Amino acid sequence: MQRVGYYVALTSTLAEQASYVRLDPLTDDEVAIHRPDLPFAACRCAAVSWPSKVPRTAAELAEDWRAAGCPDAAVVPAAEVYLYPLGPDGGTWAVAGARVQAANGTAFTTEELLFKAAAIQAPFTSDTAPVRGIGIYRDGVYRGIPSYYLGGFESRLHAAS
Repeated sequence: MQRVGYYVALTSTLAEQASYVRLDPLTDDEVAIHRPDLPFAACRCAAVSWPSKVPRTAAELAEDWRAAGCPDAAVVPAAEVYLYPLGPDGGTWAVAGARVQAANGTAFTTEELLFKAAAIQAPFTSDTAPVRGIGIYRDGVYRGIPSYYLGGFESRLHAAS
């Protein structure tokens, strides 16, 4: 398995167009691969945007994050993740992801995840950024590791609807 992407839909779309087929619990192997314990959205805030230069330190970015009143409770309990930056045209598919590891070997704090994501996103950020705010959203699994895409305050689903 190279890459598995997750699709999301609005609740209203499911209610209007879906029909119940069955409910099968995940196997232990599926739980280990897909990690349903991980958040689908992390580090979301409308009051700040991705910096166009990498901050000097994680603390510098975290200070701006907290000063803007952004939530500081996002922890991703994974030893490593892939992060896909938002490309210059607003898409993520043409831009390679980067594998990042949690400093403590078990989970990312808000400060650490934001800093690593900002370093990956900075080369693709300009003054005419196509998104407002910051958000990190679950994308799927790449090479057996959870993957997330970087975006604005709204996910791709909400921005498209």
